[in-house]
Amino acid sequence: MAERTFLVPLDSRPANTDMPERMSASAGIAVDRPPLSVLGSLRRPADIPAVRGRLEEALRAGARRVIISTDMLAYGGLVASRSPATSLREAERNLSFVKKLKKKYPDLEIYAFGVIPRDATTAADSESFKRWSEQMRGADTKAAAAARPGRERNFKINATLIEWAAEGALDFFALGKEDTAAGNPNAAEIEALETAARAAGSDRAAVLTGADELAQIMLARCFLRRARAPLKFFIDCSRRDMEVIPLYEPGPFGENIRMQIMCAGGVEADSAADADAVLLPAVSRGAEDLFLAQLRGGRAIPDEVPQALIEKIGRHARAGRAVGVIDALRVNGSSPALVEALLNKKLFFRLAGYAGWNTASNSSGTVVAQTALAVAGARDIPIGSARANSRAVSRAGFMLDRLADDYVYSVFARGELARRLESPMDMKYTEEVRRALNEIMESRVRKTLERAFAGDPVKVFAGGPRALAADAQTARIHACLPWKRLFEARIDLDVKLKMVDG
Repeated sequence: MAERTFLVPLDSRPANTDMPERMSASAGIAVDRPPLSVLGSLRRPADIPAVRGRLEEALRAGARRVIISTDMLAYGGLVASRSPATSLREAERNLSFVKKLKKKYPDLEIYAFGVIPRDATTAADSESFKRWSEQMRGADTKAAAAARPGRERNFKINATLIEWAAEGALDFFALGKEDTAAGNPNAAEIEALETAARAAGSDRAAVLTGADELAQIMLARCFLRRARAPLKFFIDCSRRDMEVIPLYEPGPFGENIRMQIMCAGGVEADSAADADAVLLPAVSRGAEDLFLAQLRGGRAIPDEVPQALIEKIGRHARAGRAVGVIDALRVNGSSPALVEALLNKKLFFRLAGYAGWNTASNSSGTVVAQTALAVAGARDIPIGSARANSRAVSRAGFMLDRLADDYVYSVFARGELARRLESPMDMKYTEEVRRALNEIMESRVRKTLERAFAGDPVKVFAGGPRALAADAQTARIHACLPWKRLFEARIDLDVKLKMVDG
């Protein structure tokens, strides 16, 4: 039986549970995790003993690779990590068993990740959303002072975890900076952790920007560790665009992509010809926060994508390269112009990776991980074999998820729901709202699929000249709002996909 990987996710949201699970199938990896029922929600921390119990059960059953959110085991998830409710002693006690795992299971690989908390509160309703907005502008020092005990606790825990990685108790520890804009008041704390990570060594620990994509990056790292040679990425992007500092982030976009490649176990190539995969970041200075616009009753601002970018994507794809497109032209949703151009040119499914969700670092981390897994999963497998076809269909399924979530939901359905609700931040998740969500999603997803698969079967990344056919007419979709808020949706899309000769 194939070795299995066990994931302790950051929380129960789809980005931290569904995305790593579905992404892993493109490389033939089986990932287990605790059930959603014990992983908590927006207002309820996870059941830490139950999560730990599931992890220990997996280890007894023979799991030899684990990916662990230290914030989940220490505090009960990301939102709980922003609260000072858990004492330092409790957090240390909750995590203490992790350091002992290597002694108990000498062959166990442990890839852990933590988060440096952001500068603002959790926006859960209109009042907290108002405070979040003020804090993100640096105006609410009272709330920042109230959060200080929790920040000091998290700092000490994260510093300890870096020490564990340096000592070899963890195979790798990635520490993400969550929504930490330039000029934030916690720069000294972050600098100290970055210094400690550098001292531990880049093969042991790293500090980078992001949070919700870290499990995906660790998934790529634990798989690429088995590769005969490091996966080489070429970043095809102008220096000017690489130096853009995205909204809610503290440093240049290109710098963080490079950190994500390193944390995923890859290296940077000097040219596309010398690379295993090509990354094409699409980024904009002054990108719009689509979700904030939707809360205020607005629609997506019409955008344009340079024709040169589309042509460049096409050239790399037609040359048979694994191409990952990072859609950071706006925050919290895809660029309609980019997605529609990729669909019109029949390029979308030729990509090895695409993402346009949440922040720029969330999207780039997903693309780095998915592209890495797509390339690694297609290596050394005969093109057209049952195993190759199964992985190619899984990769196409993940791309369909991105169409449904990053594009259809984030750009269209979410905004339409927000305009129907009197107070989007204080929404009551009624049956009427759920039904409206599914009606909007079903209509728009079906039209998108018909457009994507119109005419001949579409070329798909499969490690060779293969194509994909889809039956849009029989597609079924079920969507819900897992945290009873508009920000994210859980989307289950059932589409009959079939590989054909290309």
